[in-house]
Amino acid sequence: MSVIALTAAVDQADAALTFQHILRCEIGPSSSSAHQALTNYQIIQPLLELDQNRSKLKLYIGHLTALCHDRDPLILRGLTPPASYNLDDDQAAWENELQKMTQEQLQDELEKGERDNAELQEFANAILQQIADHCPDILEQVVNALEESS
Repeated sequence: MSVIALTAAVDQADAALTFQHILRCEIGPSSSSAHQALTNYQIIQPLLELDQNRSKLKLYIGHLTALCHDRDPLILRGLTPPASYNLDDDQAAWENELQKMTQEQLQDELEKGERDNAELQEFANAILQQIADHCPDILEQVVNALEESS
């Protein structure tokens, strides 16, 4: 299986992030019920989903890097994880803080979460490319593990 096919499998985790339209919604005063402003709950739910996806990406990256370190740590030479990879937020405190945010703050947090996830996905793709270039047999292990888990 090619890196592109494997990346497509990994991108399935991102498929759940179909709420980008929330970021692009124009929220403003309206006299019709069709243009009601988003409630905080409607913004918090996608944030929680983003956070869950970020956790999955970090776990996936951890597995990939462990495989590389077991085989040859030089595979990862030149790759630096994004700052969001090393952040270990207090989940309960973060969720509590979300409840206190304004819609604008929540939307800013949503945009930040999407940027963080995009950086993590890009990093995972870079690791996969390094693995494909240096140790294709590891890539086969990753593909097999993904197929078994789905």
